[in-house]
Amino acid sequence: MSAEENKKLVRQIGQAWNETAGDLSKVRAYYEKYSGPGYVHHSLTKGDQNAEQRIQDVLMSVPAIPDLTYALDDLVAEGDKVVVRYTARATHKGAFMGIPATGKQWVAKGVVIYRLAGGKIVESWEFIDALGILAQLGVMPARPAPK
Repeated sequence: MSAEENKKLVRQIGQAWNETAGDLSKVRAYYEKYSGPGYVHHSLTKGDQNAEQRIQDVLMSVPAIPDLTYALDDLVAEGDKVVVRYTARATHKGAFMGIPATGKQWVAKGVVIYRLAGGKIVESWEFIDALGILAQLGVMPARPAPK
């Protein structure tokens, strides 16, 4: 697939996630549809996960943040990789990251790099502002404003 076709696929993947709307059966179907053979998700907070580990991790998180959505702010593609700069938004409605529900909304910036093959994600690297989320939930001090 060309870089433009890969970007189009990643846009579809982002839209499909937002359409899961916290429905656990749709979340599993989403991963089964878009994850290719040998899929590996690399995360700073969770380490490396295969497809089933990633699905289980997300299924445990969704009830805590059922309205999680992503806005794709920028996409850059080269070869079989697409880099996405995104904005994630959610409401903390259940235990999340070991923190009891606060009812607070949070917004976080992040970057994910997808490696695609055969119209599927075969590898992803995700970098999200987890400290910013924790500050917005009130469990750690907020960062000072830039000068």
